[in-house]
Formats: sequence, structure tokens, C-alpha cells
Amino acid sequence: MNPFLRLASELAALYARQPFSEFAGYLLCLAQAAPGVVRQRTLAPADARMQGTATMRVNGQDLRIPLGQIAELLDGHDDTPTFGGLREMYASNVYLRAFKPGFRIGTVVDLGANRGLFSLLAVKAYGARIAVGVEPSVHFSPVADLLRRANDVADPAMPREEAFAGSKGGAGSVSMAELMKSHKLGQVDFLKCDIEGGEFDVFLNGPDFLDRVGNIAMELHPNCGPVQEIVDQLQLKGFAVRVTDQFGRAADGGPPHYLYASRIGDLIEER
Repeated sequence: MNPFLRLASELAALYARQPFSEFAGYLLCLAQAAPGVVRQRTLAPADARMQGTATMRVNGQDLRIPLGQIAELLDGHDDTPTFGGLREMYASNVYLRAFKPGFRIGTVVDLGANRGLFSLLAVKAYGARIAVGVEPSVHFSPVADLLRRANDVADPAMPREEAFAGSKGGAGSVSMAELMKSHKLGQVDFLKCDIEGGEFDVFLNGPDFLDRVGNIAMELHPNCGPVQEIVDQLQLKGFAVRVTDQFGRAADGGPPHYLYASRIGDLIEER
């Protein structure tokens, strides 16, 4: 995508979600960080300048993200700007944009939960009863708890497993079957996955859990394995599958970035 068109698209998505005063603040940060943005070809330098509490209005709900407190909790552990995750998940809606409005999202598993931004989105904005976060990096757990408390979400709605997601359980890892059993999830309405290449193990080496999953959104890591084999496995299990680039466009010959799948007819029809 043309860099200027990409910037315009990113800002338009943000404008639709933020109070105007906060959006204006982001424009100021963007202006101040312009040399770094141009040099790095990413908005991360502007994201890093955002402070205080960010508000994002999604699906009629205000989600409050205490950026300063999160930065303090992650100091020395992770310097990735939290605001970048807000742009991606809340403004650009990268995990939910391929699904029909109003689709069921009652029970959620968040593989690669990181700070807990998607789990919060599912519970607070879309009314999920439970969003189980799976994340091996323990320094993110206090951040997820902070997000939960800042948005008045009950503790049982956002449980965490400090483990790697894998096809088998064991020391430091948990399988989908174990996860569903321990949290009494007879059905997973929505499975979000961003596990840095671990998707090839989870989806190819123990796929029986897919019979109890309705919808899936996944960030792909094609350098770690064969994406087509995941597509084939999902189709074998009755899923309609769509693979896109990072902007949600069909990945026709280009690098695949996201995968969306539905076993229950919830994908938006392609035009």
C-alpha cells in the first residue's frame, strides 16, 4: 500500500475510535516524531510518545488504557508501545474485521494474549462471558490485571494461563484440549491466535479441538511453517477460510499476514 494512503487509512480508523482531544494529541505526537516515522516507516515513534490514559470507543463501549502505568509495569521487560496495539486491535480491528456484525463471541480463547488488549476487547466491547488469555511471558500478567480493573471487568471474565500454547501439555505449555477442560469451555466461539509461529504446532499436530471452535482469527508467521497446510486442515474441519495481507486485502501471491476462518458462516462475503 502507498505509504501516504496507509497513513491516511490509519488516521481515519483512529479518528473514528478516539475522542477528538485525544486524536489531536496523537497528531501532535506524530508531528513531533515525524523524522523517526519517516526513517523507520512505522508509526511506532509516535505511539511511544502517547502518555496518560487512552480512550477507545468500540461497539458502543469506552475502553480505557492507562498507558503510563503500563509503561511503568513493563519497564525493563518490553518497550513496544502499547498504543500501537490499540491502533491495530481497536482502531484497525485486525482480528474482527472479517466477521459479520453481531456474530456470537460468548466464549473466547486468546492465544498469545500479551498485555490482554484483545481479551479486554472481547469482554468489555463485545460482551464475551469469558476470555481465557494464554501468555508465557509472566511480566504481562500484571498489565492484564490492570486493564481489567481499569475497565471494571470482573476477575473471572479474564483468566490467564502463564504458559506456551502447544499441541501437547507439559512443563510450561498447555494444549487447547487442556485449556477447554480446565476452564469448562464446551465450545469456543472465537479463537484469536498470535503465537509467533507456534500456530503450526497447535493447528497441525492436534486438531481435534477444532470441532468445538466456531470462528478463528490468526496472525500468520509464514517463515515458521507451511501456511497452506493450516488452511487445508481448517477446510478439512469444515471451516471457510480467508487469508489476507496485513491490510485485510486478499493475499493473492503476496505475503500472508492474517487468517480468518468460520465453521458457522460468520465470515463477511467477499466482494
